[in-house]
Amino acid sequence: MQKVNKILNNLKAEDKEIYLLYILPISLLAGSLIVNINILLLIIAFFLKTKKSLLVKAFSNKLIISLVIFNFYLIFNSILISDNSESIIRAVGFFRFILLAIAISFFINFKNSMYIKKIIYFWIIIIVITCLDVCIEKIFGSNILGFTSDYRGRIGSFTRDELNIGGFLFGFLSFFLFYIFTKKKFSLLGILFFFIIAFITGERANMLKILIILSFCFIFILELDIKKKISIILISFLCLFIFVNFDIDNELKKRYIGKIESIDFNSLENTIKNNKNLLHYSTAYEIFKQNKLFGIGIKNFRHKSGEKKYQIFEDRNGNSTHPHQIHFELLSELGLIGYLTMISILIYSIFKGIKLYLINKKNNLIELTTALFVLTSILPLLPSGSFFTTTTATFFWINFSFLIRRQFSFFS
Repeated sequence: MQKVNKILNNLKAEDKEIYLLYILPISLLAGSLIVNINILLLIIAFFLKTKKSLLVKAFSNKLIISLVIFNFYLIFNSILISDNSESIIRAVGFFRFILLAIAISFFINFKNSMYIKKIIYFWIIIIVITCLDVCIEKIFGSNILGFTSDYRGRIGSFTRDELNIGGFLFGFLSFFLFYIFTKKKFSLLGILFFFIIAFITGERANMLKILIILSFCFIFILELDIKKKISIILISFLCLFIFVNFDIDNELKKRYIGKIESIDFNSLENTIKNNKNLLHYSTAYEIFKQNKLFGIGIKNFRHKSGEKKYQIFEDRNGNSTHPHQIHFELLSELGLIGYLTMISILIYSIFKGIKLYLINKKNNLIELTTALFVLTSILPLLPSGSFFTTTTATFFWINFSFLIRRQFSFFS
């Protein structure tokens, strides 16, 4: 009872605005409307809480200036290149993610970073509950709220028909890793547990991204001798073999093994034709070739990708809402100018984060894990959500906020 009272008293003593950060993962599970409301409230709370002198200092930061310039380019591009109002709305709306990055940086630096561990610990609770919910849906066919997935072989969990639970896990993996490596004794079990959960979601692209990050951490951060690491790798492969071959409905085998078997190694043309992601990539590349400098305008792929002049096959169409790959999306919609601007900002931030970690590995671990997230998000060829869609963008800018937090240490 005393512990409960202590927790309640601590909550009462906290700045109430911090609750908006606590519930950020929950809002992402709830859907785009709730996320946008949460983002708006966070931004308002940031402006109400921050002194004008600190606001000036924040917007004088070179990285923020670069992002604002990119945002102006988006608006310029949408007005002059696009022919629909949606592009302009999206371009103007992108500014909220810049403000979100600054707002989160403010709150995690606030009062000498007193809230950062509390925020991450609260997020860990939500992540673990979500992981357990994935297991429940896999075993029983529906999650703890009764939601079921209509897409065989994939788990929806709390995201329901959006089927983005793999994206959720990938989006918060950096904070999970920060937690388990801080605790150390849970690190090995944590890596294996998270990998298994990611695998059974049935989301190939997000599972692969998660595997890449976990593998890096397993090799370079986890402190085990080489024999133990080899043993664990062999055990992991054995677990995968069991999951794939003893899956009751055989859907995991279809999702993973079936995809590899469908590749025609004798014909690149047939491989592209039979893979919808490769078709989107091909169409996006064709759009870029014909619009190299400025692209076709933000969020305009859905309107232009079905046009005959951008199709490389007579009997196949690469039409989609977006190219499903960040590089092809930026190149086709924003051209070389927008692409090089954004990618330069991200690569600079990644190197900056890794450098901070190498200088002080103990205190800057979160910089490494979030840098790995951003790096994996921009790996070529791996499918991804649209860079400008609310949910995908929110995951990205949350991680980015922690990656650049040291640049806003004056908020403390």
